[in-house]
Amino acid sequence: MQLLPATVAKPPRQVKTKYGDRLVCDVLLQDGSESAIWAPVGYAPIEYLEQGQVVTVSRDSNGKVSIVENHATHPEMEKPLPVAESYTLDGETKKAIAEYLKQQKDLLQFCWQQAESIEGPQTEDCIEKLAVTLYLSAQRKFKLT
Repeated sequence: MQLLPATVAKPPRQVKTKYGDRLVCDVLLQDGSESAIWAPVGYAPIEYLEQGQVVTVSRDSNGKVSIVENHATHPEMEKPLPVAESYTLDGETKKAIAEYLKQQKDLLQFCWQQAESIEGPQTEDCIEKLAVTLYLSAQRKFKLT
């Protein structure tokens, strides 16, 4: 798997396919080639892309190009969180939070190890992006959020 910088050539659009409605977004890769990224309608990492936006994509061994999720592909992450009222947590809630955080840390650590195990020259930034992509994919697939 390769991580590559790309520029959104055409904004995402909804198209009808034999598999139902899908989103497609064309990106221009550094080598000058153009590639289409397909996703289900409503898929936030693609839905909010704008023409000219620089994104990171991954290309697998079959040549399939996919978007790498990050803060730039999730504009909702940029919104400030509402300020919560001050309150204290009971012991059970604190234990549940601590256990959840430990599980998430372990999952992220495992994803990082898997990203590092991919052969070929990789930068620390490349490994980090790949690890986060694996982490988010695992959370989505197994509904861990």
